[in-house]
Amino acid sequence: MDCILLKNGYNIEKLIEDYKIAESQHQFINPTNFKGNSFVISDETCGWEAIPLHTINGIEGNNGTIPTSIENKNFKPNNTLLKCKYFQDILNELNTDIYLVRIMKLKPGGYVAPHVDKFINKKDNIIRCQIPIITNNEIDFYFNNKKYYLDEGNLYFLNAGEVKHSIKNNSKYDRITLIIDLKPSSFINNKINYS
Repeated sequence: MDCILLKNGYNIEKLIEDYKIAESQHQFINPTNFKGNSFVISDETCGWEAIPLHTINGIEGNNGTIPTSIENKNFKPNNTLLKCKYFQDILNELNTDIYLVRIMKLKPGGYVAPHVDKFINKKDNIIRCQIPIITNNEIDFYFNNKKYYLDEGNLYFLNAGEVKHSIKNNSKYDRITLIIDLKPSSFINNKINYS
């Protein structure tokens, strides 16, 4: 249960359109500016950036991109997400509590070193899903040393809180993905057996 397809067939043109809207509203935040906190996974990690969309109290900026405990926090859309109607439709359709949501960019040559995401856990009943928006077959995405290819426009469950994973962009193009931290709905629980 490292990586499971939950739903396919999201409209790629609409995903890209909302990504472009978000990029026009909010600069990508470079994690190398935040060494010493949880935003930087490893000294080997490089070439990834984020745009926050759904954050604690809807804040913009640096603090909106950093994963955190969900305890006693109020997560809501920020001003950037409020301009992205298709992203909002997708989140509403999931019909569950939504926590941190970000657009993540992995630049050409970018690498996220093997890690486990400490704030994704069964204790708090929080999981991570993603929808690739722009990707290609030169992306090496590993869970437990097993390589996966995640297609554009599909929603995947990632067992990010229990399984070591890494990603490398070997292509000449940015990889863009929508990362969603959420409470698993009954539909998702039936697919992943997370409880």
